[in-house]
Amino acid sequence: MSDLVVHLRPELKAPRMIVAFGGWPDAAAVATRTIQSLVEQLGATRFAEIPGDDFYSPAVLRPTAAIRDGRVESLTYPTNDLHYWRNPGDSGDLILLSGIEPHLHWKRYVDTTLALAADQGVTALFSLGGLYDNVPHTRPVRISGVVEDAELRARLADLGVAFSEYEGPSSMHTTLLVECRARKIPTASLWGHCPSYAQLSWNPRVSAGLASLLAKVLDIDVDLEPLQVAATYLDEALDKLARQNPQVRALIRRLEETYGSVGETDSSLPPISDSILREVEEILRRGESTSGEGSPPDDRPEA
Repeated sequence: MSDLVVHLRPELKAPRMIVAFGGWPDAAAVATRTIQSLVEQLGATRFAEIPGDDFYSPAVLRPTAAIRDGRVESLTYPTNDLHYWRNPGDSGDLILLSGIEPHLHWKRYVDTTLALAADQGVTALFSLGGLYDNVPHTRPVRISGVVEDAELRARLADLGVAFSEYEGPSSMHTTLLVECRARKIPTASLWGHCPSYAQLSWNPRVSAGLASLLAKVLDIDVDLEPLQVAATYLDEALDKLARQNPQVRALIRRLEETYGSVGETDSSLPPISDSILREVEEILRRGESTSGEGSPPDDRPEA
């Protein structure tokens, strides 16, 4: 595991691993912010990292410098952080991996990740992603998945996960799935669907949906109130926009009609217009809420 820097080696009980990668497979940052929320709410401990030197192109993701008084104080390269959490309950512990989807050497990156999983005795792996879709914010968060393990598949189906149909460019998630299948590690890739008319830097509503699903699947007790508060603020802002803008209101109504009881979307819907996207960004940037009770929460989503 030469690509892995281990700061300490925790002794864990049948841990499950959750991973998320920022970038292309993380629309509205719902996957990485879900991991961040779990780390914060569970009080997870950082224990290892995967340095990014060989996995990222500096032409795409540059290192960050801090220069003070004409001197370089620090030069920080991208890393992927690993945290652990010991579950006081009967179910297994957690390992949480969060980073940015590598640009290079995917197979080597996955080998490093799964070598750590084998070393820690990981019993199942869950990868989180986000995508934009023709879904309304007024309906339950849609989560789709890719999973082959029969028992895990049945459990996720009972919780309302729709199984994906897709053909096109692949993400790191698929490489992980294929390698986990070869190593007989039960694996699921879970994707939160974000409304296409609200392309934000973060969608807490979808993060809350992913976190809630994970809590049920993994049988863990985690406080989701901070995510739910931020999600409520976002819903209020979008509801206000719909009341003010007939075009947005009509779009949401059509999305509600095509949402369906089995998670089907209408692929014939036209692309969301730039004017609607700008309107959503503007109302959220102004920080206005329909509650009439003063300022929104500090952890409100950013436009």
